[in-house]
Amino acid sequence: MVSQVANAIHNARLFEQTQAALSETATLYNASRRITEAGELQEIVTAVVDEIPVPDINRVVLWDLERDESGQVVAFIVRGGWHSGEGTSIMPVGTRLSTAQLPATRLVMRPEPLFFDNVQQDERIDPAARAMLRQQNIRGMGVLPLWSSGQQVGALLLESEVPHHFSESEIRPYRALSGQIAAAVENRRLFEENVRRAEELAALNRLAEVVSTSLEQQALLPSALETLLEVLDFEIGLFSLQDAESGRLLLAAQQGLPRSMAERFEREGMEGTLCDFVFRTREALCLGDVREEAPVDVRGLIEHGLLAYAGLPVLYKGECLGTICFFDTSVRHMSAADLLLLEDMGRQIGVGLENTRLFRQTQQALAEVEAARREAQEALAEAEAVHRRYLQREWRSFLTTSAAVQLQGFQAGPEGTKLLSDEQLFEGKDVERRRLAVPIKLRGQTIGLIDLTRDDEGEWSEGDQALVESFSENLALAIENTRLFEQTQHRAARERLTREITDKIRGQTDLGAILQTTVQELGKVLGTSQAAIRLGTEQELTSSPGGARSSKD
Repeated sequence: MVSQVANAIHNARLFEQTQAALSETATLYNASRRITEAGELQEIVTAVVDEIPVPDINRVVLWDLERDESGQVVAFIVRGGWHSGEGTSIMPVGTRLSTAQLPATRLVMRPEPLFFDNVQQDERIDPAARAMLRQQNIRGMGVLPLWSSGQQVGALLLESEVPHHFSESEIRPYRALSGQIAAAVENRRLFEENVRRAEELAALNRLAEVVSTSLEQQALLPSALETLLEVLDFEIGLFSLQDAESGRLLLAAQQGLPRSMAERFEREGMEGTLCDFVFRTREALCLGDVREEAPVDVRGLIEHGLLAYAGLPVLYKGECLGTICFFDTSVRHMSAADLLLLEDMGRQIGVGLENTRLFRQTQQALAEVEAARREAQEALAEAEAVHRRYLQREWRSFLTTSAAVQLQGFQAGPEGTKLLSDEQLFEGKDVERRRLAVPIKLRGQTIGLIDLTRDDEGEWSEGDQALVESFSENLALAIENTRLFEQTQHRAARERLTREITDKIRGQTDLGAILQTTVQELGKVLGTSQAAIRLGTEQELTSSPGGARSSKD
């Protein structure tokens, strides 16, 4: 009988253990399924709370870790949470605490879970962390570090306002699911990072489109600023550029800036501002709350309710052209990824500003070239007009003075070729149809005419016309060379006569002899019947011939 009772008790205990194991397995299965299906981090927290409830726990917080470029944790961000509705509320999702603001960092950053029945009495907690936990009204607490691929990606905190002893059955499911929770958190983080990168690329493409289509600085800056504010979700933004002459940083464009601030910046420049600090240091600056860590006096910003600031230098090939600055009326923190995006945008704006400068220089150069071209055209037109007048005058003189130049015509027949008189030229029937007249042109100026008439009834072919036109060009050059040769001969003769007269005058030492020799020689050369030279002032010479000294021949 005793043996039967013992067996029955043992079987009952085994049954209870089996039932408990089955229940725990079902709990883990349901929790695992919901964690896997969760699309948001908040859904992961809800799944854990619903499927693995722990008595006395009234708050659950999911912390994400923010790392800098070197991989060091610099802040903790609330990514999800649950509150039972009783007691102290949790921090809002999105709350960011730097490592300096969270004394309990050592409790969160660890490889293994920790469970505290009462944090106010546990010796593992230092005084600073205990004070912070007391301020949050935390007594019982469980810390579940989340690790994925050898790196901690976050932590899940279970919080109670009363002391609570965590049993092994309560701890075991959390230990079992910690890896899956970490993987889900990491997958969600990677997904959000990919989405953010896609959005950043889209933003950069939008900005690149604005930059590439705006060749005027007045159009580029407002359009780029509007795009940046929309992409970064800031309320207020401005561009400041360095003045080339004074070197001062001046307001170039703004959107949403309080009127009094905008007027002061336009009147006084940007000296002493956060924008000026970024310009001088040539480094980006992000301040989640300007009241805590501003490097310059920001009382003006605080008075206007501007609390968050982000600024970056606009650089191009090592030269700082100005700054882009953003402001917000609420406290907000920017991650390292946000800062990298800002820097990429700053470089794009730098390229855009350089393009506008080059475009402006090109336009100025084109205007100067166009002005020079017009001046050159005007000068060329004037030179051509002068040359035409000169050519007309010279040819008129040449035709008048040269006996060899006259109208010539001929007629070919059985008796040979004979010259025609002026009256005989171009007489007869159908002379116009049989006539071919080609002008003789020299540098665009007509200086003569080749006029041909056929004796038969045939017409002039295109080849005949081309031959005559070609000959007319050569004829013009030959005639011009002849004219220039005669002109050169005349000039040489004049210079010879001038030199001979000058030599005779230089041989005289008496003024009367000089004047007499000059009168005689000029009379011989010019063939005048009378010549005289009078000396005197302009008034004497214009008043009367007898009022000045003269020499006659």
